[in-house]
Amino acid sequence: MSHDLERELARRGFLRSRDGCLLTGAAERLFVAWQGLLGEALGEFADGALVAPAFIDDQVLRDSAYLEHFPQLVFSTGNALHPQQAARPLTPAACLHFYPLLRDQALGDEGRAVVIRGRCARYEDARWAFPFRLPSFEMVELVGVGNAAGVGALCERARARVIQLFEALEMTSALEPATDSFYLGDGDGAQVVQKLRGLKTEMVVSAGGERVAVGSINRHEAFFGERFAIRTDGSPASSFCIAFGLERLVACGLSTWGGEPSDWPIAVAKHVALS
Repeated sequence: MSHDLERELARRGFLRSRDGCLLTGAAERLFVAWQGLLGEALGEFADGALVAPAFIDDQVLRDSAYLEHFPQLVFSTGNALHPQQAARPLTPAACLHFYPLLRDQALGDEGRAVVIRGRCARYEDARWAFPFRLPSFEMVELVGVGNAAGVGALCERARARVIQLFEALEMTSALEPATDSFYLGDGDGAQVVQKLRGLKTEMVVSAGGERVAVGSINRHEAFFGERFAIRTDGSPASSFCIAFGLERLVACGLSTWGGEPSDWPIAVAKHVALS
């Protein structure tokens, strides 16, 4: 990242804080606006909403195979005054809180879909880079679970809505294939499967002279249905998630539109007014 971009973001309230960020002024207002904007757009396809906690049950990380595939990404925290107590893991992906709620259930034809928001953290071998790659960040996700046909159709409708949203915001964007699956593992075989099946695409925008992945569309097939014994039509349920990182969106928005809410797109300014 250029020093010019960091100074520009700082003037607009996006401040460096050790390995993370502090948001104030225009940056804080844009953060709240993105929450509302994405909640509204993705909420069109959901039957409910969840706010996830910072901590996650380590059994969920085992059941989802996250610890098996990505032990190097998991942050855990304990209390120095109570070292005998086991460290508690922090949430690495918000959607992981939803599948346990459906454990051992048989879903009807309509399936389930929620918008889930939560604070996440990933260690990533400390390869953090301000402002687009932070150890702690807020996620907003649409998660759908149901039969394969229904989930596929819902994912496509939500995908089209997301494209429409970014076009309306005049943010130059593209959907690009990706292979960094957050559930299949990061080995060569998993990446080949991911690419061949087209299971993951990223929404990439141009901001501050960089190309930044601000969101992703992840098709899980029956992976989580099998891991959590969620069934539909007598078979393991399929699922998908469409996920966005709010801090990345804030940094990109400030770089693209500036720090004056009066210069922001009408759809964004509306949510600033509502907040």
